[in-house]
Amino acid sequence: MAKIPSWPIIEQGNSGKNVYALQCLLNYRNNNSALSIDGGFGPATYSAVFAYQQSNNLFVDGRAGEGTLTKLTANLVIQNRTTNNAARAAQHLISKFESLSIDGDFGGGSASTTQTFQQKMGISSNGIVDASTWQYLFGYNTYPSPVLSTLSISSMTVPDPLTQGNGVTVSGSVTSNYTITLVKAEIKNSSGVVMYTVTKSPGTTSYNLSNLDNNLLFSQLPQGQYTYTITAQDSNSTVETHTQTFQVAAQNSSYTDYQGLQIFTPSQLTLLTANKSFYQNAGQMYGIPWQMIAAIHYRENSLKKSGPSNGTGPYQISGNIYPIGAYTDAQFQGATNDAAAFIKSKAGSKELSDPDNVKNTFFAYNGKATVYVTQAINLGLTQMQADNGEGSPYVMNRFDAMRDPTVSPTNSNNTWGQIKTNGAPLSYPANSDYGAFVIYSTLL
Repeated sequence: MAKIPSWPIIEQGNSGKNVYALQCLLNYRNNNSALSIDGGFGPATYSAVFAYQQSNNLFVDGRAGEGTLTKLTANLVIQNRTTNNAARAAQHLISKFESLSIDGDFGGGSASTTQTFQQKMGISSNGIVDASTWQYLFGYNTYPSPVLSTLSISSMTVPDPLTQGNGVTVSGSVTSNYTITLVKAEIKNSSGVVMYTVTKSPGTTSYNLSNLDNNLLFSQLPQGQYTYTITAQDSNSTVETHTQTFQVAAQNSSYTDYQGLQIFTPSQLTLLTANKSFYQNAGQMYGIPWQMIAAIHYRENSLKKSGPSNGTGPYQISGNIYPIGAYTDAQFQGATNDAAAFIKSKAGSKELSDPDNVKNTFFAYNGKATVYVTQAINLGLTQMQADNGEGSPYVMNRFDAMRDPTVSPTNSNNTWGQIKTNGAPLSYPANSDYGAFVIYSTLL
């Protein structure tokens, strides 16, 4: 829609179509008195404006501005078959933009030409000259340059690959400076068959894509290649498309523990995939395996890209203050870099290609509690193994049956415990989360 114009100020010395229209409206409001319709704002027109302002309690200056023109056109509707000086005024104004006969008879041709004007201005196009149309007719002398559409789509990224059975929360928005007339989302398989589709007609300048969530069932897609497309159109006939190709894959069967059980849930696999590049960036920066960062993130914050309420961040680094709640990419990368630096400081000069050094580093990250050294010795492990964290659930939980609190007899014989509250003694059995070394080994 063209910007709503200001009313002009028509004054003595002016000439042209606006003056013709003003003279016609003055005659119409004064019972068609014989003010000469010559398109020139001379003394006679000045006197007529002055008198009209006086009689209608308007500001009296002999110039026709917003107050006078609004009063002259108030409740004045010109439509098909209107025949009077007001219709002639409308024809004079329309002739600034389109060709038509000026005869005071607002017939089908005038109505059609008015509709064309309204369409080009982007206002209600009914062929009737109403209050809004009067303002546009007086306010513009030529058609304004077209206003470019700002239609855009901001959509979430579907994890690629997407683990079969995982859902995807549809999010994002469509925005435009014009009215959004269409939003269509669909998922097609590699053969072009539409698996899911939904079409909406928002009628607004902003639309939240989360409204489509219940119609796009990513979790029901079988294994294969897919294309996810969002198409939007606005009243300016501008069309934008967002397209992403992604793969639905089976759960990685290699991510299993000593019993052959899946270590990661589908949602954890999704988080792992989304976070992997952040781990890799930090690992490369500090020269440590990215899998170690991921393992600690799993232990400390269940792979979530957010900060817990205690303010120590997604990697639980005491002494540092981190934001609470969801993280931006930049915030998460910064916290991940800090974790990598902290891991590096705990490793010291140890060669992290050695599994025992990796265990020792995980143990150091968690604090090397002496009760875990004792727990390892009591299980029959060597002093060296105990010193490297073999008795710590943080490091070795569910590595084997004797350190698996989910199986018998470990779940009941009080041999594999965990400090579950700061300063407390061992509590039996340990929690069921996998140890950092188990996660690390799985990801290699």
